[in-house]
Amino acid sequence: MSAWQFGQYGLSLYQACTVAYYPARRIIMRLEQMKRIADMIGLKKKSREAVCLMEIDGMTGYAAARQLDISLSTVSRAHARFRSAMKQLSS
Repeated sequence: MSAWQFGQYGLSLYQACTVAYYPARRIIMRLEQMKRIADMIGLKKKSREAVCLMEIDGMTGYAAARQLDISLSTVSRAHARFRSAMKQLSS
């Protein structure tokens, strides 16, 4: 985003930098939280990667399975276990 675009959206340079900083911070915090949950439920490496691709990158289960060369059912089970653990922790 260039300087003129900041003004176009009513943002100062400080505000634009803050907007850029906090999403990255949220992702780092989310990765740490994901790692703890994955450790807790015992996800294997490729299953962890698949869940990360889906949760952080917004990839579909099918795309994550193809990229990691694992079955779609493995990805689906890992994602379901991860989501279930997240729900239990948040309640």
